[in-house]
Amino acid sequence: MADIFISYCRDDRPKAEQFQRALADEGLDVWWDAGLKAGEIFDEKVQQLLHSVKAVVVLWTPAAVESEWVRGEGMIGRERGVLVPVMIKKTVIPVPFNLIQAADLTHWNGDRADPAYRDVVERLKQITSSEHVPLQKPIPNRAVRQLWTAIAAVAVIAIGGASVWFLRPWEWVQTAMDPVVQAQKKREANIAKLAAFGIQPNDFELYDWQQLATRRFNQNTFDALKTEAETGSGPALALLCTTTYWGAPNRPSDDAQAFDHCRKGADLGDPAAQLYYGIMLRERAFLTADDRPEQKRNNEAAAAEQIKKASDQKFGPAMVDYGFMLMNGEGGVAPDPAHAVELFKAAQDKGLPAADFAMGDIVGKGYVPGGPNPVESARLTKLAADKGFMPAVYRMGDMYRDGYGVTEDLQEAMKYYQIAASQTDDKRAADRAAGMVDYMKRRIADEKNKPPPSPLDPLQPPSPN
Repeated sequence: MADIFISYCRDDRPKAEQFQRALADEGLDVWWDAGLKAGEIFDEKVQQLLHSVKAVVVLWTPAAVESEWVRGEGMIGRERGVLVPVMIKKTVIPVPFNLIQAADLTHWNGDRADPAYRDVVERLKQITSSEHVPLQKPIPNRAVRQLWTAIAAVAVIAIGGASVWFLRPWEWVQTAMDPVVQAQKKREANIAKLAAFGIQPNDFELYDWQQLATRRFNQNTFDALKTEAETGSGPALALLCTTTYWGAPNRPSDDAQAFDHCRKGADLGDPAAQLYYGIMLRERAFLTADDRPEQKRNNEAAAAEQIKKASDQKFGPAMVDYGFMLMNGEGGVAPDPAHAVELFKAAQDKGLPAADFAMGDIVGKGYVPGGPNPVESARLTKLAADKGFMPAVYRMGDMYRDGYGVTEDLQEAMKYYQIAASQTDDKRAADRAAGMVDYMKRRIADEKNKPPPSPLDPLQPPSPN
């Protein structure tokens, strides 16, 4: 019989699976419903486990709070005194569960060396008395840190001073050998090679995938890019995906090839490829016929998974995209406005105009403390518009037209619509803006031709009768 039971909401299954695998790597005996064998009755199995396990871990999220199953399982763990609450998404934990301090793993990305995660592991090992169980997989780099600690200590003793200690060599080695750091360095080196194709280091963050293909990529180097992508470079595959999808004047687009390039780049863990692959999966979901709902849902869920992976790697455009999914509850993602705001703010720190626009949108809708704030919404939208972000440029036209957050100014509205109409990235958006330019011309003309208001009739003297 398992020692630890994981209770979670179905919407949070990917995170629950990640958590279960990490605990299993610690040598802990964990059960969750994926371990249900054929022929076993679900309710009976769960009841038996809940009353026999040594710890009940509840993964709290907004969806879990609403789940009667999760609350019921958590109540049994609480009554038995074996409840270990873990918050994996920002939420208000209900009474009486909030009387027990929950571990905050809202920002945990699977790193088994993460201090907050280590605290949970140590707590579970104490409860289950399994400190003696050897890890199935070692914690990345912890052994290296211990080795360098010993070496540094010997060095300090040998030289009779502490001058070496402050250098903390184990931290340098730990960072250098961290798989995440190594992957990032490899990606940076691969991106540097893309200078031969017109791509600068920050272009993946600053431009969307269409702009990357049509504005930045040197179309004359397409064949050389294919050769570079064949070396297994994730960024090269991401770039090849974009330019294959959008095509060029002398080269037609190829959706099937683009999809394959993005999938390969995503499998290599490149965040740009993951985002573009997610966008293409979402597009497939949109194009799936309504009489095939399961396939549509599968594509939507796969798209959300890929975009979330890119967001978890702190890839700015993906953070904005996934933030909107959290705001709207798209792709099977449970709505989580608070987390969306965190992602938008983090992307703002990267200087992304799309993030300024996103923050302007949610401030205007009142998803932040204090309720809707039209003035701040207009300020943030203008910030994005002044950086050339076309959706924000169009929105500023709307704001000046309607006097939302700014003083109504038809001439200013016209100016922004004209800028949006002149852009070449999105023809449909440009056509829509052009239509608004015509509308504003008529409206301004009507305002000019409107007769002045009639003066009030002078007061008549009172009748002598």
